[in-house]
Amino acid sequence: MKVGFRPYRLIETDPYHAKEVAFVKVFNKEMEYNKNFIHQIISSENGFYLSEREETIVLSVIQWLGTPVGQGFLEEVNKLTNKQAINAKTV
Repeated sequence: MKVGFRPYRLIETDPYHAKEVAFVKVFNKEMEYNKNFIHQIISSENGFYLSEREETIVLSVIQWLGTPVGQGFLEEVNKLTNKQAINAKTV
């Protein structure tokens, strides 16, 4: 399993880190299913591939999204997009 820069936070038995573990597991599952998954997300169509360090950076961001701070970020994004969807319906 590929992980970001903070693998010590991936404690499966600790509920505080459960979402971090889940984000990393699901992302890794996608990478196993489609070997070019990470490159398709980040890369351009000109055959550019990420270095190992760049992959680790991407995995660190994915892991961060599972942290309480990352979850707060996602909540704010959801609130904003839900508000925009409601506003679009009333126009």
